[in-house]
Amino acid sequence: MKIGRTPVLVTAGAHPFKLARNDAGVMQLWADDDIGLAAALGFAHAYDRCVQLCTMRIIGEGRLSACFKATKETEAIDIFMRRQAFMRTAQAELASLSDESAAVLKAYGEGLNHGLRVRGRPLEFRLAGYRPEPWEPYASLLIVKMMTYIGLAQCQQDMEKIIIEAVAGGVNLQRLKDIFAPHLEGFDEDLVALVARVRIVGNTLPPEVRFLSPLPRLMASNNWAVGPTRSVSGSALQANDPHLEVNRLPAIWYEYVGHTRNDYRLGISMPGLPGLVMGRTMNVSYGFTYGYMDMVDHFIEDVRAGVCRREDAPTGEALAHRIETIERKGQPPLTTHVFRSSMGLIEHDPHSDRVPDGLHLAVAYSAFDQGAAASFEALVRLPACQTLETALDQLSRVSVSANWLVADREGHIGYQQSGALPVRAHSGLFPLPAWRPENRWQGLWPGSALLRIVDPPEGILVTANGAHDKAGGPLAINLHGGEYRRTRIEALLDEKPKLDLDDMARIQTDLESEQAHVFLNLLRPHVPGTRLGHELLSWDGRYDVASTGAPLFEAIYEALLEEVFAPVFGAEAWRALATTTHLLFSYYNVFDRILLAGDDSWFHGEGREALFRRVVRETLARLEEEPRTTWGDRQRLSMRHILLGGQLPGFLGVDHGPIELPGTRATIVQGSVLRSYGRQTTFAPSYRFITDLGQDEARTVLAGGPSERPFDKLYVSEVQAWLAFAYKRLAPAPRPGSA
Repeated sequence: MKIGRTPVLVTAGAHPFKLARNDAGVMQLWADDDIGLAAALGFAHAYDRCVQLCTMRIIGEGRLSACFKATKETEAIDIFMRRQAFMRTAQAELASLSDESAAVLKAYGEGLNHGLRVRGRPLEFRLAGYRPEPWEPYASLLIVKMMTYIGLAQCQQDMEKIIIEAVAGGVNLQRLKDIFAPHLEGFDEDLVALVARVRIVGNTLPPEVRFLSPLPRLMASNNWAVGPTRSVSGSALQANDPHLEVNRLPAIWYEYVGHTRNDYRLGISMPGLPGLVMGRTMNVSYGFTYGYMDMVDHFIEDVRAGVCRREDAPTGEALAHRIETIERKGQPPLTTHVFRSSMGLIEHDPHSDRVPDGLHLAVAYSAFDQGAAASFEALVRLPACQTLETALDQLSRVSVSANWLVADREGHIGYQQSGALPVRAHSGLFPLPAWRPENRWQGLWPGSALLRIVDPPEGILVTANGAHDKAGGPLAINLHGGEYRRTRIEALLDEKPKLDLDDMARIQTDLESEQAHVFLNLLRPHVPGTRLGHELLSWDGRYDVASTGAPLFEAIYEALLEEVFAPVFGAEAWRALATTTHLLFSYYNVFDRILLAGDDSWFHGEGREALFRRVVRETLARLEEEPRTTWGDRQRLSMRHILLGGQLPGFLGVDHGPIELPGTRATIVQGSVLRSYGRQTTFAPSYRFITDLGQDEARTVLAGGPSERPFDKLYVSEVQAWLAFAYKRLAPAPRPGSA
């Protein structure tokens, strides 16, 4: 079966539906209701993204070594996924779904499995010796769990682990308190003594897991909504651009237009999940950015003979022990061991069948056993919401940490914070002894305790991964992604009293860095009158690919960070943190705060001005001796296939590029290219979406194309438009007769 411009009638189970592509190749679906639409979307996902969704499921189940090939890398991933028990807990949560959501999942699976049969076995799977297996309902909840944790909650966990490792390694505690102020104030000398005795086992995640290419990482994004008083049309406007890894193919998102009898769903989905993740219906538009809520804590467990100390239980608490058997293609099975207390997973050697006596870290994650079902329920019900308030009510139940913006056809705009926020006794950024009852979590905060804003008087709402805590409410965010992008968006929105979609597009493509301007104002007096000095001073702060000023500023900025913070962490440790992890990218604002505050005690006796002067002049003198480069030279990369990337000759078209990414960490068009845990990765706008709620359409562009088939013209059909900041029109289509 080939799906083109002419609608094709398909029946999966008891669900008839029609499919056709629009001029851009985006799949259009028609069904009677959302259950039928779920079957249609399942079919479309299997038809266009079979490799992507099957690979995500295999990863989450911890079966890479059995299904593809057994290597040290696949074994490490399997061990981690089994330890997290994503599959087990997804299966357990399935029973808690409402009848409505269960029906949607069942229909989605019927459509997907029919699509797998029609699609046939992809070349990638034939090469790997794997045959796609029937989709089961729990697999969709499994994907929700992976999306919630990998790259999201995991980022917070990583930084907390770095803090623990730094204290255990003897890093000056006061320096750490200054960097993360005020959230380490409770980290006293008694706790330092305990941390010094803790058995620290490796990294929180094995390096192989950090950037699994089939899994999305929503570390940074922008969204904003404009009310009718600020809109040329008199209707609400909304703009979304989720930032995540773009140096992979196929595109992470799957765009579609779904039609029911009396409504439509227009935007992006995630293969493996039925429903609209981000986009709009006839009545509401919604999108989200990562919320940086702290959903992870470390506790210190005192273990003796497999029993954890408890002050309120003289006999203690026995560790739960689970044995996982990992099948390996061509090799004997691998047995691993998982230990867990009521506080969390115990960090230990997974190949050992016992936890040694002593102090150990337990990792508590608020969505470990719960949250996927509630998030899925919201995803199912959200498109049926007719008003802003009903949409915000649904979103408040989502376990994923997110900043949701919603606009409706009546002209209302709103913000809703979401996430499974623990009721905790401290800031959450440092470990506490688990044996003391007062340190334990006391459940989760209800959605009503989280921040909600409706129709602000200024007529705009903007989020860009910054700090969002409810006044008088619980501390939800102790680390965040900074405010540079948010303040830049707000400044551009305020340039005009009335805004339209052309203004939304202009803002979505802005490359000017507020961070660069802030630092340049301080550095300007110290820039020498050399050729490169003049070039830096004449730079406009824009990170376009042709810029020669951007590489100069970045070299100085990186040198300043190393000069100030390497003595705190140690030169080798700082270099590893800065160049081989995502942590400096994610939390650069905590280090900027120290550089900008000007406390001379941080500047090694020189004082800030003298140190800045020396670093600027030394860096520019060094660069005078090196070849001239543009920002595009530094940002050059290839978009690689999720399974075959880098393994086949370039002329086959499995990989695409090289391309050059504009932007950087602090620009609206974020264009971060970095190495993290041994892999090249990126964060950039993976999708751009703007809409006027008074019109039944949107302007969009995807970092890729609809299809995952490398030899299909739809594989990278939108990449050039995406790089050129162009948009297409996406709109519902007339119903092609009864389905």
